Amino acid sequence: MELGAGLGPFRLGVRGGQLPFGPGATAPTEFAIAAGTGRAFAEGRGLLDVGIERLQRSGGGLEERVWTFLMGLTIRP
Repeated sequence: MELGAGLGPFRLGVRGGQLPFGPGATAPTEFAIAAGTGRAFAEGRGLLDVGIERLQRSGGGLEERVWTFLMGLTIRP
């Protein structure tokens, strides 16, 4: 979902499901939530995207929790 438009929209996303592999008969599950924003500059030819994601995976007696910081830079001629 994206809120706002123009130079700095706010983005929010959620995902989840089963992974296609695993350490046993049942595949691990994962759940993630992410938020971020972007900024255009140089008359729209440059884009900077920043986000943060919280990911949790569990299955097969194991559990994993991760925070991920995401940053992207796009420059068009």
